[in-house]
Amino acid sequence: MDRRDFIRGSAGAGIAAAAAAPARAQSRQTLVVGTVFGLGATGRAAIGADFAESLSALTNGAVQISFEDLSGREAADVRLQLETGEVDGILGTEDLWFDVSPAYGLFAAVPGGLTERELEAWIRADTGSEVWAALSATHGKVPFLMGDSGATPLWSASALDDVSAFAGQSAATTGLAANVLARLGVTVQPTAAPSGFPARATLVQTGPLGEQYDDRQNALAYLYLDAPTCPSAAVSLNISEAAWGRLGDSAQRSVRAATTAVTYRANARAMQANALAHQALRLNASLTIGALPQPVWTAMMDASRAEYEALDALEGEAREAWRAYTRFGRAVQNWTRVSEAAFTEARARNLPA
Repeated sequence: MDRRDFIRGSAGAGIAAAAAAPARAQSRQTLVVGTVFGLGATGRAAIGADFAESLSALTNGAVQISFEDLSGREAADVRLQLETGEVDGILGTEDLWFDVSPAYGLFAAVPGGLTERELEAWIRADTGSEVWAALSATHGKVPFLMGDSGATPLWSASALDDVSAFAGQSAATTGLAANVLARLGVTVQPTAAPSGFPARATLVQTGPLGEQYDDRQNALAYLYLDAPTCPSAAVSLNISEAAWGRLGDSAQRSVRAATTAVTYRANARAMQANALAHQALRLNASLTIGALPQPVWTAMMDASRAEYEALDALEGEAREAWRAYTRFGRAVQNWTRVSEAAFTEARARNLPA
């Protein structure tokens, strides 16, 4: 089965960061941003620190970011912090709003769907940003892409040799991936933005490989890098409409420029950390790194397609987002099939007999 076939019947491009700093903000302001990734200088937590530094530099110190640690909170509680004005923004993933509308999963990770660079291309160079903003406006927030750490691997406490191996397992993951695993008989632990290896989870798909390596002492025994359930792992910043309005035009331009620049740096850091973690984990004799058996992979793709097609029932701005994603997904299928075929044929011609 073709991984690109997640849409049935239904490049990395991105704009460059602003070459020059926007006009300076006129008055000093502080945005309080809640982060589900915790406070620190590594992993996804580093995205927040990078953003705060970049925004301060672009505004000559006129706009500052103060962070509040919301790690470990449930999604509803995190959303409530923004809705009640306890914080001005949330650094996390769009899966935090998945219970509000499953369309938000389109901007985080679609099982069998767009990869991280394809998702960024849709958002930055196509209609993704427009439909994302329209959907978010219905819930009083303004969204920004803040990076994408790429496909999230699937860890398992036991070998997934057969589809029946999913039954009765407990998984830590979010969004559309959680629904796909549920279709396979897995019980999903409710969590906002899991990281590491949560207790009692026998299936874990919680974040970048680089971050999981830091918690390797709790790692599960089997690692599957080809699981189709999370082909991207987008990080987002959502600012309440009230806080966004208070910023003014100049500061708003600075925020847009800062988020764009931070995205590219976050992507580069994640790529390096994931690659290093992969090489280091290959040296771990107690860990089995393998590929999913074809019947298991096919079952996961069938469940992914069913979950995606269920979004056809969405209405309003959520449906418009789904339609835009579907259109772009169809185009990507055609582009990549052509380019991948050309690459494969050229490689075959140049290999020694």
